[in-house]
Amino acid sequence: MKFKHLKLFIILNFCFLFLIKPSNNKNPFSEIKITSKRAVCQKDKANKSVFNFTYIDNVEINFADGSFAKADKLSIKINTKKINNNEKNKTENIKKITLNKNVFLKRENRIIKTDKAEIFPTTKICKLSGNIKIEQTKKSEKDLPIITECQNAHLDLVTEKINFFGNKNKPVNSIIKLEGHPGLVKKKKRKG
Repeated sequence: MKFKHLKLFIILNFCFLFLIKPSNNKNPFSEIKITSKRAVCQKDKANKSVFNFTYIDNVEINFADGSFAKADKLSIKINTKKINNNEKNKTENIKKITLNKNVFLKRENRIIKTDKAEIFPTTKICKLSGNIKIEQTKKSEKDLPIITECQNAHLDLVTEKINFFGNKNKPVNSIIKLEGHPGLVKKKKRKG
């Protein structure tokens, strides 16, 4: 019985590694195209080199790696103070990207729906909260179709680790579709 749980844990980790692993080497934050019905830019009151950009209504975001996102509201906190001359890491000026209400993120065959997503480009952490549904469909041999629902999730974009958190009323729930994956399912022996 313990072996079955270990096998399920390995399958879940394997699947979600593919969910957050970039398919190309392009930094998704190196160029971000945003469209919305309204936008506001405002200097931070505490730090004059920090600007807060807020996009409201029909917000659509296209990232440099081909990823796509939609939300009702998007907030981006950018520090305009020159941090260093490292051309490779220009994204360290982006402190935080927050998507609120009806959040939809799509990357290849992976979709995330949630109430809120906070992305921290400098630390490569993404925090999801509220009515999370993560789905991966089969696109290639390595893909395992899976749907996971939970209340909170933390994604480490460097180590490719994802932690799911539920609560008493809504525990973490995963559906793994093993059909079509004979190597993952032990065949039953038929008697004569």
